[in-house]
Amino acid sequence: MRGGGWSHEKRFSEGPAPVSTSRYVTIAGASSAHKVPANVSAPVLDLSAGELGRRRTAQPGGRKRERLTKFQLLPRRTGINGRCSTRQVQILTTNIGATVKNTILSMIAVLGLAAAAPAAQAQGYNPFQIGASGGVAFPTGDLGTTTNTGYNIAVVVGYKPQLLPVSVRAEAAYNQFGFNGGGGSINIPSFTGNLVYELPLGVGFTPYAIGGAGLYRPPTTLLNGLGSNNAENDFGWNIGGGIKLPLSTSFETFIEARYNSVNRSGGGTASFVPVTVGILF
Repeated sequence: MRGGGWSHEKRFSEGPAPVSTSRYVTIAGASSAHKVPANVSAPVLDLSAGELGRRRTAQPGGRKRERLTKFQLLPRRTGINGRCSTRQVQILTTNIGATVKNTILSMIAVLGLAAAAPAAQAQGYNPFQIGASGGVAFPTGDLGTTTNTGYNIAVVVGYKPQLLPVSVRAEAAYNQFGFNGGGGSINIPSFTGNLVYELPLGVGFTPYAIGGAGLYRPPTTLLNGLGSNNAENDFGWNIGGGIKLPLSTSFETFIEARYNSVNRSGGGTASFVPVTVGILF
């Protein structure tokens, strides 16, 4: 260069080894005096990373010439033995960019699957349940003085939200008890609505509490051997608990016991405790 700067020609001539004139890095738009040998660790112009400004000037005949007006001077990158070609730098930059891109896409895919899984599970979940139960019924109170152990069967319809521990259960049950001295039996149908609250403990089974109220239809008389065929509509309630057993993923199995109490219109109460086993689909 001129004006007191260092000279390419002088520096190259003083090097320990001759420089081949066939390997030069030529700056676009520059004269032949500004060619720089490719194997010399001298500052070179990195036009790809620089900020280029071009000024167009009119030429005779309508032609236009572009002149380099601004560039950035970057130090030459060096690798093994102090050399690193532009081709190697481009390949390294391309590999890093591809790795970052693939990593970002992989993270997006994983997050998408994680977000879609609960949605897919929620779409396949059916909150409505139907089932049945049956078991032994033990009479207590006034009913226990005149009758023996009987049985209970029920049809169950439920609604269980996926993310809540509370569910709703409607039941239509039939309870029958035989008299102590024989000679007949009495039955008490019931239609109740109940709330179920599960208590997840992180163990193999799930305990729950259940309670509700509804319509009971006991006979008008509960005398020994004189049970009436006429039934009355009375209000009753029940409370109890049970456990759910994980026997299958397609249905629920439960064991429960509930205390039922009926306020009879003719006076007194009729109470009993069914202990049942049931399934819900």
